[in-house]
Amino acid sequence: MRWEIETATVIGGRREQQDRVAAITSDDGLTRLVVLADGMGGLEHGATAAQTVIDVARQEFELHDRGAPGLLLERICHQAHRRIGIDARRQGTLSGSTCVALYLSGDEAYWIHVGDSRLYHFRGRETNFHTRDHSLGGLTSATAQPGADQLYACLGGEMRLVTETGATALDGDDWFLLCSDGFWSQVDGDEAGARIAENRSGGIAGELASLAAERGGAGGDNVTLAVVRPLRNARRWLRAVGRVLSPGGSGRRLPGAA
Repeated sequence: MRWEIETATVIGGRREQQDRVAAITSDDGLTRLVVLADGMGGLEHGATAAQTVIDVARQEFELHDRGAPGLLLERICHQAHRRIGIDARRQGTLSGSTCVALYLSGDEAYWIHVGDSRLYHFRGRETNFHTRDHSLGGLTSATAQPGADQLYACLGGEMRLVTETGATALDGDDWFLLCSDGFWSQVDGDEAGARIAENRSGGIAGELASLAAERGGAGGDNVTLAVVRPLRNARRWLRAVGRVLSPGGSGRRLPGAA
């Protein structure tokens, strides 16, 4: 299955862009890894922590033998957690980062997240689910303001590392949105899904990032997102073969899926 990936990032009302996003492709073009990180720790330190997540993801993906995707995602988080912590202690600072990552291979998707950056899984125009934020208040509403509840999990620092994972089989109507809290606090998931589903010409990631930044105003957060959709020829092919998915679920469960 082939994918088209659009990413966008806007600084918003902040002095520095502390979000990072990357779409990484295997040499044969069949495996994709999308990673989004939102740094914390003040000017410079948060950006460094987020960049560490991206750097570790690239390194681990290059070493990956394309087996056990769930283990790869866990390794990325644990290695980034360790490196951010070491750097912070060396510099005598506090820093950390969220992480949400999506691994795509064939007709299977795997994901992991730490913190309050989100992954939305859509089926057609409908929101199938989104990840739950790792905050003390357990924020799940897109109308809740980021920062209203303290995160209990992030990469780096002295926090205990808490990750959540998932996996599903895919058909031609499945697609994904990864975003930082600067986006989902301003644009509801259903609204984002409808706008993306209606878009056919590309450029939707940039449009949505600008929309979120405009709504956030002068005090708005950094905004970053990645839109991950199957190429149109792949969608037609999968509809033709008629994959069988379990009713009421997000697809047949994959081995080791949470």
